[in-house]
Amino acid sequence: MATLHVRNVPDELYELLRERAAGNDRSIGAETCQLLQQALALSYAAQPPRRLPFPSRRRPGTASFTRFTPEARGAVVVAQEEARALGHGRVGTEHLLLGVLAQDIGGVGLTAEGVRAQLEPGNEHPAGQLAFKPEAKRALELALRESVKRGDQVITPEHMLLGIAGTDSRGAELLRVAKLDLGVSQRPRPLGFPDTSFRVVLLEGEAADWESQLNASAALGYELVEIVDRRAIFRR
Repeated sequence: MATLHVRNVPDELYELLRERAAGNDRSIGAETCQLLQQALALSYAAQPPRRLPFPSRRRPGTASFTRFTPEARGAVVVAQEEARALGHGRVGTEHLLLGVLAQDIGGVGLTAEGVRAQLEPGNEHPAGQLAFKPEAKRALELALRESVKRGDQVITPEHMLLGIAGTDSRGAELLRVAKLDLGVSQRPRPLGFPDTSFRVVLLEGEAADWESQLNASAALGYELVEIVDRRAIFRR
């Protein structure tokens, strides 16, 4: 995650930003990111999701957020800010939950202040982009699964919320006491769950070796929905 330093901010503007952040129960950094995300939402929304036939070669541990809506991207940005503000060295599902709550999607029954009150502060001061914990990566995978299952072309904060709820993690524990009203099931099937409509295949080897593996699934009557990193998601 990139770091942005802004100098020479007028005192009046900084005071307005501070008051707005306090009113929304966010840090000044998180409020700034939220305002930037809202200002850029229209331009992002005008761009169709970028779809590649094969995943780009990225460094291990990095993630692509090209299918995320501006609000979902904003949730990830806020999650990074929240983890850093709490003195945590990595982003967990609890931080993703705070990021989702910052998007004001409704139907959750939790407040950011209430979630923070249940989190133990840390003493880490990491620099640069924070890594995601395994359970946070899992939540994002489940968000993708929920998006595919519902036939959506993008991943929204609601999908992220369902992804968090489908993990065994701190964020899921916090959600269990909340009343969710999103119009869909609270606990999506985890990746790899036996389902006659969907299957998830972990592709082996390099891209040149994938053709036979994709053909094997196609022979069983499955249609390729998307390749995410080396994980192929099929639908009947």
